[in-house]
Amino acid sequence: MKIFSEQLNLIQTPEVRSKVEEALSEIPEVFFFKPASSSGKYHPVECRGEGGLVTHTKYAVNTFMQLYRAQALEYPIFYIDCAIGALILHDGMKYGVDGELTHTTNEHPMLMAEYLYNKAIKFNFKSDDFDAWSCMSSLIKTHHGIWGDVQPATNLAWLVHYADLIASKLDVIKEI
Repeated sequence: MKIFSEQLNLIQTPEVRSKVEEALSEIPEVFFFKPASSSGKYHPVECRGEGGLVTHTKYAVNTFMQLYRAQALEYPIFYIDCAIGALILHDGMKYGVDGELTHTTNEHPMLMAEYLYNKAIKFNFKSDDFDAWSCMSSLIKTHHGIWGDVQPATNLAWLVHYADLIASKLDVIKEI
């Protein structure tokens, strides 16, 4: 968890933070040293090598915080914390459920979302445990925006998508 200590410290809700830490400890280990893009086309150069997924994830969280602070909408802190958690976890299964793939899979949002939702259904549907897992799952499921299987349905989900998109396009932004 040390590698994401700065990002985890942004999460103010203890139950959300503990769930993100739990999920981080269970995702495939390759997440911590694989590149963000196996093709090298969709992420800045510093995200294309070893540890690139971690770098991209940090960029996405930082971008989300900037976007959130710049817009006029207010959300309960629980939902902001779930968005931060979702961004920390959003690419957790980018190389498959067990990290077995040599290339990234476009299905990774659904794989990670399903993993978290399965954790959610182990709990009473009215509990905070369910709410945190379910909220992060729904935000991860839609993080590809218009290019994904499921479209964002809330302003917060769009912010998560935009944060991921901007973080993956920083090299293009720098060239302008």
